[in-house]
Amino acid sequence: MRFDPAVANREIPHGSVDQVLSTLREFYGFMKSRPPIPVRDQDALPLALTRPGKPETPFRSYVHFDSNDLLTASAAATAVFEKTTCIVCHSPQRVSGPGRAGTTGQDMPQWTIPSIAPAHGWMPQSRFDHRTHQLTECKTCHAAEKSSKASDVLMPGIAICRDCHAPSSPAAQRASSDCGTCHSFHTATKAPLIRAKP
Repeated sequence: MRFDPAVANREIPHGSVDQVLSTLREFYGFMKSRPPIPVRDQDALPLALTRPGKPETPFRSYVHFDSNDLLTASAAATAVFEKTTCIVCHSPQRVSGPGRAGTTGQDMPQWTIPSIAPAHGWMPQSRFDHRTHQLTECKTCHAAEKSSKASDVLMPGIAICRDCHAPSSPAAQRASSDCGTCHSFHTATKAPLIRAKP
């Protein structure tokens, strides 16, 4: 995941808080030891997606931040966790105290990131592909504009599906609506209804 527009080929890991903080501390420490890189107009361009209905938060480049590497990395970490990156899908919480001993980010501000449930587990008895729905706005099915935290469950009920996938829909707007469009008759965890004869 990109984190500084001035150095677009450098990424932070999508991993533990310790890994992210150590990467930021090492990166900005290295950048402070080098001659400054030129400031470009594109350094202010946004790098990350935002939640639907939320204002876009442009990334700031901290490469040109006039401070020591610890303060620079700490400011960048606050942006990454609370404003631009982690916050898009997670609900990071700042916590007090030092980080894990022995990591280069141990003296930086710290966060915890509660786990989120993977989206693929919400409809285990169905098949769904966002690509076949790409002409439909996200807000048609998901209440993301009203969401304020990553733990909100934004799965639509079947009534939303039936707005388009139902025989009662106007013919010009009707999508295929037989059960097999979305559901498998058998699942891998169940035995078949008819056993083969020996």
